[in-house]
Amino acid sequence: YIEGGIYSRLSAALGDKAVIFSSNELQTFDIDALRVRVFGYAFTSAVLSHSPLSDVEMPADNGYLKIFCGHADLASPVSRYAPVTLGEIEKCGFDYAALGHIHNRGEQEDDRGRVRYCGFCEGRSFDEIGEGGVWIVDLGDGECRAERKILSKKSFYICETDVSSCADTNAIVGVLCAEAARYADVAAHISLRTCERGRDLLRSLTRGCYRQRSGNSLS
Repeated sequence: YIEGGIYSRLSAALGDKAVIFSSNELQTFDIDALRVRVFGYAFTSAVLSHSPLSDVEMPADNGYLKIFCGHADLASPVSRYAPVTLGEIEKCGFDYAALGHIHNRGEQEDDRGRVRYCGFCEGRSFDEIGEGGVWIVDLGDGECRAERKILSKKSFYICETDVSSCADTNAIVGVLCAEAARYADVAAHISLRTCERGRDLLRSLTRGCYRQRSGNSLS
């Protein structure tokens, strides 16, 4: 968020239809009709090397559900992208933490299922593998129930195929086609091509879904 930047202009244009956080310190807004208080912060530059939840003074509890939405890196304490910890999230007393940054999400990040990375809606490359979607979360009465809703129409997968025993190019293609047949339920067209000479890497394109397999180059 930068004053005069796109999010600043959107905030002014949308008015009370949306809330856009504007500080790299923790901010809040309330949804009174749902008795929900939402917490979050903004990146005001390309780097946010401190945790906005570190030693934060939480506002007085008004009995609302507390939901945290933040781009945060749980994996590295020296991250350039908001190095938040699970301990900080728990200390703040959030009922749910919806996180961004890790695109290949796991099922949950904590023992209670109240901290999750949203992942991605539609994979764009090999760093967003598998099916994309969103979490639909139901909070209330001390319970937290989450259901994954798949939205993606195409998916990227990474697979490994051993072609060390193949004597020639035809044998390699045969092995790769057999591997690709495992995805027959989604494969309408398969094309195989070398993509990076010298790195023993081969990609296949399957009805808009990329499949990457390591093995000997076909060159």
